[in-house]
Amino acid sequence: MKSADATSLRKLRGGLDNAVKQAEARGLYDMLVVDADCHQREAFGEFVKYVKPSYRRALRAMDEKGVSPRYSSIIGRRVKRPEVSYPLPMGPEEIVDTFSRRLQEIGITRPVVIPDPMLEMAVDPRNPEFEVEVGSGYAQYMVNTFGHLHERFVTVLYAATTAPDKAAELIDDFGDEKMVAGVLVPAITLTNPSSDEWNPIYDAAQRKGLPICVHGDNPGSDTRRNKSWLPAGFGLETFLENHILSFPVTIARQLTSILVGGVPVRFPRLKFIFMEGGVTYIPWLMQRMDDEYVKRSFEAPLLDKLPSAYMNEFYYTTQPLESANKFTLKLFLSMFDYENRLVYASDYPHWDFDAPSAVYDLPFLSETAKRKILGENAARAFRLS
Repeated sequence: MKSADATSLRKLRGGLDNAVKQAEARGLYDMLVVDADCHQREAFGEFVKYVKPSYRRALRAMDEKGVSPRYSSIIGRRVKRPEVSYPLPMGPEEIVDTFSRRLQEIGITRPVVIPDPMLEMAVDPRNPEFEVEVGSGYAQYMVNTFGHLHERFVTVLYAATTAPDKAAELIDDFGDEKMVAGVLVPAITLTNPSSDEWNPIYDAAQRKGLPICVHGDNPGSDTRRNKSWLPAGFGLETFLENHILSFPVTIARQLTSILVGGVPVRFPRLKFIFMEGGVTYIPWLMQRMDDEYVKRSFEAPLLDKLPSAYMNEFYYTTQPLESANKFTLKLFLSMFDYENRLVYASDYPHWDFDAPSAVYDLPFLSETAKRKILGENAARAFRLS
């Protein structure tokens, strides 16, 4: 890839000019760098034509809503990025010309675009058909709009967990599309991911060779979302408190259900990628699950090895990389097969995004480990050519 022009980003708040200089200094343009979790603010109004007329007004209202109320207090400070319109919706031209170009300039070769506010739809049982419609409309919009505009773009299908049979149909219909790289399920759902209800989703994803991507979330103080399964009082007073706990805890909950319910045994060719929980929860959960499993293995009868062994077969995104103490981080990573199981993610353009240098600059990583984590592991997980 041709080196980016760092001067084009001068004086932009948010550190992108520094990220460009970092990419140039570290030779990232000569490496495969896959961003396993970046977000565009999907403009629901852009794909309203792909849903039934009866749902179009509700879909447009999601654009008018802007961002979730739990983020409203920090818009204009850390969440809003000046170099893109995020958190406002972006049209196709802006996504291709601005969003994707920014990623390339900071050294990212292949972006995996993950739906953003759609992750909040899985906890409303009142109208599963609407969740199905939005997931289908998003898939059609992405494939029809970007399939020919940007060959490096890939995305994931949003699986409506309130209607697994319909989600499976969507996977069957779009799973062979070149720009479809995985199947996304939220980390806050009304049903357990080990439930037989989810089997159609798993069966279709395994049949198409697509990984299941479980994306962490922050339920905040939303009473409806807390009632779905979180303990009473989980919604803490500040965004900081919620953000510290929510993403790894919501992922750990889904991961625990998947393992205790024997999903990897029931679907042995199915890959899992757990997104946006950081990395330090991984060895803690491995240790905790192994200790509990040896005492009560009869409650997980399908497992034929320790939970940690299965966890070492899953993939995990790096963001947010908890590197305040790099020596401690090294110890955490040494407790699992990080070199082959971590995949780089930026979470761009969110307020806490990580440039590729966050991984590249870790002093204890070998050159081989850097290349695997920054690109090769994700290319294998997502089957990117």
